[in-house]
Amino acid sequence: MNGKQRSCSEGVVCLSGSGIQGEFDLNNFEDGVISSAFLVGLLVSSPVFASLAKSINPFRLVGVGSHASGYWEASFVSRAAPFIDDNAPTNQRVTWLGAFYMCIPSGYAVGYVFGGLIGQVGWRWAFFLEAPMMLPFAILGFLMTPLALRGFAPVVSDLSTATLNQGNVCYTFVLGAYSYWGPKAGCSIYHIVNADYAFGGVTVICGVVGTLAGAAIWCIGVFLHPTDRSNEDIEPAVKSSSIPLLEEGRGQRNFLHRKMSKLSKLNASNPKVWLLVGVSVAGVLIIAEVQRRRIKAKNSVKVDFGAFVARFELLPFAPPPPPAASPPLSRLTFAVNDNIDVKGYVTGRGSTDWKRTHEEAEKTAFVVTAMLRNGAKCIGKTVMDELGFGISGENGNLGTPTNPCNPSHVRGGSCSGSAVAVAAQLVDFALGTDTFGCVRVPASFCGVFGFRPSHGLVSAVSVLQNSQSLETVGVFASDPSILHRVGHVLLQLKLVEPKRTRRIIIADDLFQLSQVPIQKTANIIAKATEKLHGYTSAEHINFGQYIASNVPSLKVYDEELKNQKNGIAALKALSSVMLLLQRYEFKTIHEDWFKSNKPSLGPEVSNHVWEAINSTPDNMKSLYQIRKDMRAAVQSLLKDDGILVLPTVADSPPKLKSRKGLPAGFYDRIFALVSIATMSGACQVAFPLGKHDDFPVSISFIASHGFDKFLLDTVLDMYSSLEKALCTPTSLPSPLINGDIDAACLLKEKGNAAYKGKQWNKAVSYYTEAIKLNETDATYYCNRAAAYLELGCFQQSEQDCTKALTFDKKNVKAYLRRGTARESLCLYKEALQDFQHARVLEPHNKVAHQGEKRLTKMVK
Repeated sequence: MNGKQRSCSEGVVCLSGSGIQGEFDLNNFEDGVISSAFLVGLLVSSPVFASLAKSINPFRLVGVGSHASGYWEASFVSRAAPFIDDNAPTNQRVTWLGAFYMCIPSGYAVGYVFGGLIGQVGWRWAFFLEAPMMLPFAILGFLMTPLALRGFAPVVSDLSTATLNQGNVCYTFVLGAYSYWGPKAGCSIYHIVNADYAFGGVTVICGVVGTLAGAAIWCIGVFLHPTDRSNEDIEPAVKSSSIPLLEEGRGQRNFLHRKMSKLSKLNASNPKVWLLVGVSVAGVLIIAEVQRRRIKAKNSVKVDFGAFVARFELLPFAPPPPPAASPPLSRLTFAVNDNIDVKGYVTGRGSTDWKRTHEEAEKTAFVVTAMLRNGAKCIGKTVMDELGFGISGENGNLGTPTNPCNPSHVRGGSCSGSAVAVAAQLVDFALGTDTFGCVRVPASFCGVFGFRPSHGLVSAVSVLQNSQSLETVGVFASDPSILHRVGHVLLQLKLVEPKRTRRIIIADDLFQLSQVPIQKTANIIAKATEKLHGYTSAEHINFGQYIASNVPSLKVYDEELKNQKNGIAALKALSSVMLLLQRYEFKTIHEDWFKSNKPSLGPEVSNHVWEAINSTPDNMKSLYQIRKDMRAAVQSLLKDDGILVLPTVADSPPKLKSRKGLPAGFYDRIFALVSIATMSGACQVAFPLGKHDDFPVSISFIASHGFDKFLLDTVLDMYSSLEKALCTPTSLPSPLINGDIDAACLLKEKGNAAYKGKQWNKAVSYYTEAIKLNETDATYYCNRAAAYLELGCFQQSEQDCTKALTFDKKNVKAYLRRGTARESLCLYKEALQDFQHARVLEPHNKVAHQGEKRLTKMVK
């Protein structure tokens, strides 16, 4: 509830605060003073009101105390317990008193819920609402009949009295600290969603349980110390501390007998006990239901899935009169990303500050006009990540669209609204822009087609870009035929093109990065091409090694690439160059606006912007040279007939606001995959291919720069075959059989010979047969892992090493090979741990030492 204060990064980028601190722009000291004022008022005024109640009408005191924080609580709490003791029926005092003390934590819980609800409207409204709510209590305090409390006797100096007072101090301290720091810690440290509701539920549960536990402890104390003590001896101390005990009459000597006879009425058959339990359980259920509905409302489908930032209609141009054919996009609807100009509307770029400081667009972007001219109707502009940064699709200012496929998971960005609009079938297609996956990533997470055209072929007039040399206008579509038609209009392509044989090239090493089994991706592509006319048998390539060998300027940029065994490090270096170029060009375009306007941005976007504003690349020419060499390398591989097949993304969409955060290496894997088309300027289509674990699966086709029609024709041609391949069941592997150990050893030796002869696939086959005969030998798994490493099958290698370590926890080779595999999968922290384990077992192992040194630098 308290939130955090507004902060600025050296006067350039400011983060808006939250909660009370953000609403009233309070610093930590001022916020602490307000919070402590309640406790100070409560502690100071409690003994004052207790003393004044002897001579002044207690109701008058309640009326006076309701005008100040802390004093109202003191006037009420200090009088409520004696009032119950004096006025409750003799046989119901325990019930009344227990209900009163249970109301205290319940009131705190209601306060948490109230704070969570009112915080969405504005904290100023909280004070406007509370003032009239307290007014009736103040008036009644002055109008009610005077009340005199009995039993005020001199305070007995007793150990029990001191203990009760100390307990009350501790209780007040814990409750105050808990109420102030609880939600703040839950939100800031543990990232609890709706911390105020969560702590409200905890408060009421602990309060009810604590009250009942206190009664149980008192009963145990009576059993253990059955002292014969009269009520007259206890009453003054109890009355003076405002915690009265039961009173059934005066003059009776057998204290234990009276108390136990009283408690005997509170058995399971007593309806009052069940009533009390029922009320307590109902309170807990109410708080839990409020929390459940709050979470459900947050994750529920919003109007139009929250995809649109503005709804309007731009009608298509008038079609030509008959007998002319109807326009290719007739009767189709589309939406545009909020960084594409539409005349008469302010292009907001996902930022309220940008929208506030800019005027309405004077003309509509060429790409939008092209769609209208060819028969499509525009129905609105869609939400995007602030300023086009980020790939999660979350926007704290304009709202976050809901992923139609997985509402509790991210939808990808930055063109999140466009992807959601297509996935939810709100439009037939949508336009966005793609720099480092801004179209391809959300298309993958939402299960739709995403097309990134060749760089420079689509007009960027009236499109607000972050990077001129990397960014291009892209398309989302739910159907390949619509994508095909829109792509032709967007690129102004010819309808007829000479047919040519297609070469499908599968990047095996890149599929190793993916969580989806290759049986559901690469294998399906390979099988589908075998049945298609005009396609050669699928080729396989280690694309990372190809880039490392054919982009010489990349080795100059990163000296460590010269010593790397696999090519994943080359792709990581390529993605680093991509981000440096994007930051440099963003700074060149927008630095002046940021410094003059100091926009308020979300935390993730603010970090990216801050990095861009502070970016000072040493040698920009070398970065642009890498881009040039990358385009030449891809062109040399694919030529005019090749299609590179790779996963669009490596991971499934992360859960929204997950406490665990993003998986290790999440950004590294995504940027490594999207950098290929971005840095080469090639065209790419993200192709939805069924589901895995209830998440959409997406593969990508990449063609050489300028061969966009060839790519779009290939996608349309392969669609039906891939759909059929998805429905074909795969055969299960035959069950493993146990065999002779000597035969397994012989197979292992054959595998070793094949490995030395660099026949990696043959070595894997021999080791696999050996494992079938002896499933508990760590050496077989470890040797097969080495062969998998040479093939670039890093996931299989990691699994084999993990299996080997279950049988032999001191297998140094297994640690080293698993570390190498994990490094290739961008799991740097886990890889570092493996090399450290190997060094513990063999302190002088050079490979372990070099790996630990290299990964420590990468992790830092």
